[in-house]
Amino acid sequence: MVRDDRSAWVEENGKRVLPRISLIGQIIDDHCWSTLPYTVPSDRCARVFLDWNYVYDPRSFGSMSGKSWAVFRKNAKKWPRRHTYFSWTSDPAPIDDLIPLIDSWTGGREIVHDDEALWAYLHRSKEQRSLYSAGALVAWLAWDTNFWGTNFRWLIVRRDMPFLDEYCRWYFYTNICDPSKLVNDGGALGSKGLERMKDKMNPVRKIPIYTWEAVE
Repeated sequence: MVRDDRSAWVEENGKRVLPRISLIGQIIDDHCWSTLPYTVPSDRCARVFLDWNYVYDPRSFGSMSGKSWAVFRKNAKKWPRRHTYFSWTSDPAPIDDLIPLIDSWTGGREIVHDDEALWAYLHRSKEQRSLYSAGALVAWLAWDTNFWGTNFRWLIVRRDMPFLDEYCRWYFYTNICDPSKLVNDGGALGSKGLERMKDKMNPVRKIPIYTWEAVE
């Protein structure tokens, strides 16, 4: 949250994503924001697609029956069949284990999406799991819950282990999250591969999210 002597607004990476609001709660301008429920603020703004928002029902992962589940059902079983010695733990992973895992996950890229939020979850999240295989950390995931449901926040996996991503998501939906609550599983972050995988997980809702940008 950023503010001056007459208004407040929300920025991300130096760009305003919610409108300026006066200190008594009135919208001061409508130049741009990114959100779900708002309509186009004015003809001075253009709508730009930002990402998808996926929502899943954990109960559907129990059987994964039918043709629509065929690909994900098959892929989710491949990693555990290929790796005999592995175990999950709720204990926080040591930083010496996390650093090589993150390096593998990012492919050596220095920029990580929402890196500040990631480090906050790594250090403070009470709802997390770590997956070890043959003594090495190969996956880490974190989530949180609220009155609405479960928020799937992070999944970091070794990129040199095919189908580990699918297995971890199946494990989360069948062994960790509350089956009575829907799960907000975020977006695809511009990755067509991630979007294809999430589509194969049969979301109950796939919601487009847009950014409103000012037209000069």
